[in-house]
Amino acid sequence: MNELLEKRFFGCIFWGIILNLGGAMLAVLQHFPFIKALGWVMLLVGFGLMMIGLAFYVRSKGRNPAWCILGILSILGLLIIVLLPAKPEKIKETTLKPVP
Repeated sequence: MNELLEKRFFGCIFWGIILNLGGAMLAVLQHFPFIKALGWVMLLVGFGLMMIGLAFYVRSKGRNPAWCILGILSILGLLIIVLLPAKPEKIKETTLKPVP
């Protein structure tokens, strides 16, 4: 399951944002309680999906997945995550063995 999400983290982020927008529109309806509840469910599912996608995106840059919490800050947080530079990989030093 993780490999599937790692390959498609942009899809998770995209559909998370779409569900958030749709859920926000439905959640404000006052006269239809079922649709209002459906909007809140869409908001929660979209938020979770977006956080999962952002966690995999940040992890692909070599950072700690906790950086996805910046996604709560809406556009500003997403901008920070996108502009976050990839963490350089540490070069492993190998010791050479003497030739007998």
